[in-house]
Amino acid sequence: MKRLIDATALAALLAVAATASADTHTWTPGVSGFWDDSAKWTPNGIPAVGDEVQFGGTYNADTTVTVSNTATVAFPSGTSLSGGGKLILQGLSPSARTLTVNNTASDLQITGGPLEFSGLTANIAVPYASNKRFFLTGGGSDGPTRLILSGDSAVTLSGTMLLLSGDNNTQGSRVEINDTASLAMSGAEMQPGRGQNTWGGVVQRGGAVNAGDVKFGYNANSFGTWEMFEGTNTFSGNTWLSYNGGNAANAAGAASLYVHGGLLSLDGNMHLGYWGRSEAFIDGGKVSFNGQKLNLVNRASDLADLPSVLTIAKNAVVTAKKIYPYAEYSSYSGQSRAMVNLNGGGLLSLADTFMVNASGTTRATLSFNGGTLERVTGSPDSDANKNLLKGVDAVVYPGGGKLKARTSDGAVSGMTLTNAKFRKAGGWGVASIAVTSGGSGYLLPPLVDITGGSGSNATAVAQIDYDTGAVTNIIVTCPGEGYASGDTLAVSFVVPSKPNVTAATATATLAENTAGTLRIVDGSTVSLGATFRYDGDFAMDTGTQVPITGNITLGGTSAFKGLDVRDNATLVFAGSATANDADLKGLGTIAITENGALAVAGYASFRGTVAVARTSATPLITVGGNCSFAPATGSSAVATLIPAEGLRAAEPIPVVAVSGNVVGELTLDASATDKWRIRTKLENGVTTIYLCPKKGFVIVVR
Repeated sequence: MKRLIDATALAALLAVAATASADTHTWTPGVSGFWDDSAKWTPNGIPAVGDEVQFGGTYNADTTVTVSNTATVAFPSGTSLSGGGKLILQGLSPSARTLTVNNTASDLQITGGPLEFSGLTANIAVPYASNKRFFLTGGGSDGPTRLILSGDSAVTLSGTMLLLSGDNNTQGSRVEINDTASLAMSGAEMQPGRGQNTWGGVVQRGGAVNAGDVKFGYNANSFGTWEMFEGTNTFSGNTWLSYNGGNAANAAGAASLYVHGGLLSLDGNMHLGYWGRSEAFIDGGKVSFNGQKLNLVNRASDLADLPSVLTIAKNAVVTAKKIYPYAEYSSYSGQSRAMVNLNGGGLLSLADTFMVNASGTTRATLSFNGGTLERVTGSPDSDANKNLLKGVDAVVYPGGGKLKARTSDGAVSGMTLTNAKFRKAGGWGVASIAVTSGGSGYLLPPLVDITGGSGSNATAVAQIDYDTGAVTNIIVTCPGEGYASGDTLAVSFVVPSKPNVTAATATATLAENTAGTLRIVDGSTVSLGATFRYDGDFAMDTGTQVPITGNITLGGTSAFKGLDVRDNATLVFAGSATANDADLKGLGTIAITENGALAVAGYASFRGTVAVARTSATPLITVGGNCSFAPATGSSAVATLIPAEGLRAAEPIPVVAVSGNVVGELTLDASATDKWRIRTKLENGVTTIYLCPKKGFVIVVR
C-alpha cells in the first residue's frame, strides 16, 4: 500500500529543521549509491535531520540514489540536470521511503533531466510566500525536461501548482506516469502548457492521478497536452483546454486530450476550447464528464477559426450531461467551429441535452461515421429531450450512425427528436492520410491542419513515437465534405511558435462520400417530430419503434420495423422505404414524392391521408399482409387519398397494392372528385387501388 507523509510528522520535521544548525549536502552527480553512504556526499557525511540536501549538476550516466531513510530535499534555484543521464530517486525495496521536497526560498524549478521517482512516497511542497509553484522549465541543450513516476511511487504536491513549462522554452517539458505510480494535487492546480511559445504535457501509461483544476495551453502560443493509455484519472475541479490566450487569433493557445484506455473522470465543468484551439480524441476506455456542462467553444467571438473538436471512436464510452457547442451564449458572431465526431463503435451517452443556445454565426456539427448517440432519460417528452440537437448540423458519413434511448437503470426508453435535422455528407472527403516523413523532436502529438480544396470540416489527429519524437500515424477523425475528386489538400502539423522540431510531412487521399444508414437500435422508441429530416438511408432494428409526430422527410432507402404516423403528422418519402408494419393514425399523412415508395411486409392500417405527388407505373405503396382502411376506433376519421395540386397523369396511378385481405376502403378527398376517381382491381390475389384521371381532363405531351 502506498503511504503519504503524515502532516503532523512533516510539521515536526520542518520545525526541527528550522531550529537546528543545518548543513548543506550535495550528491555527487553521475554516481549511484545509497543515501546513507557518506562518501557520496559533499562534504563527506550522511545528511542529518534538518540538513539541506541538494541535487543538480551534470549527469552523464543514469544515477540512482536509493533513499534508505526519511529524507528532506531542497533543489537549488534553477536546478539543471544535464549531461544526458537520468537522476533516479528510489525507495528501498520492499519498504517504501518518504522523500520531502521542500523549497522555501523560491519556486522549485528543474531543467533537463529526466528526474525519476521510483517506488518512493514523495511529498513536494513550496511554502515560499510569493510563489507556490513547481516548474519543469524545459529548454537547454539536453532536450525536454521530464519528470517520471514509476513503480509504485506516490507523489503528492501539497499546496503547490505543477507548471509545464515556462516562457519561450523550445524543448518543453513532460510528466510521465507509469506502472502503478500515483500523482495527487492537494489544494493546487496543474497547468500543462504553461508559458508563452512553449509546450508541456502528461503521458499516462498507468497508475492514478487525482488533480483539482487543470488548465491546458495557459498562455499565448502555448500548447498543453494529456495522453492517457491506461490507469485512472480524476480532475476534481474544472478543466480548461486552451485556457487563456486572449481572443486575438495569433495569440491563442492550443490544447489536446487523448484517451486510449483507462478511466477519466472530470467532475467539474469542462471547457474544451476556452480561448484557443482544442482537440479531444477518445478511442478507448471510458470518459465521464460529470460536471453540469461541457462547453466546446466558450467565448462570445473570435477573429479566426479556432476549432474545438471532440472525437469518440472505436469502443470508447463517453458520458455527459449537457453539451453546449457555444457555451450558454445567447449569440455568437465568431468564426470557430464546434465539432463532435462519433466514429467506429464510439458511444456518446447524454443524461440531458446537446444543443446550441446561441444565435448568429454558429458552425456546430455532429458527425456520424459509425458511432452511437444515446439518450439516458426517464421522460422522453421532456424539454431537454425535445431540444436534443437543436441548432446542430447532424451529418451522416459512409459509416452511418445509431440512435438509442434507455433509462438510468438500463431499461429501454425513448427520445424525441423535435428540432433535429440529419443529412448525408456530400461530395468527396478525406479517406486517409499517409505520413511521408515523421520528422523529429515532437515532445507531444502535434495538432493536424488540413487545408485547400473546395470542401470543409476534414479533421485528423497525429500519433508519435515518444522515444524518437517522430510522427508515426495520422487518424482521420472526420472525412469532411464538399471536396472535389481532383482537389489537392495540404497537411501540416501545429506546434508552439518556437519548437525545436524537424517538421513531419504527410499526404491526404480523397474518396467519394456515400449515404450511411441512420439506424434506431436496441429496442428504443425514437419519436420524430416537427421538422425532422434525413436524406439518406434510414433503418430500425427489431423491437424499435418510430412514432411520427411532426412533419418529417426521409430520402434514400428507409427500413421500418414499425411505422406509426400520429395526429397531424406528415411523413414524406422522397426515396424508397420498407416497413414490417405501418400504422397511419388520426389525421396523419403519408406523402409519396420524387422517387418515393413504401413497401410494408406485414399489416398496414391507414386512417389518415395518403398524398400522391408523383406518377408511377408500379404501386407507390405495397402491403404484403392484410390492410385496413377502416375509421379509427371512436373516430370518424377515414383513409383519404389526396392527389397533389398539379399532378398530371395519362394512365391510372397504382397507389396501394395489397396481397392480403382489405378491410374498408380508401376514399377520394372531396376536393378532387371533379378531376380524379378511385378504381380497385383484384388480379392474381393482389388488390390494387388506382388513382385515375377523369376522361378528357388531362392532356399529356410526351
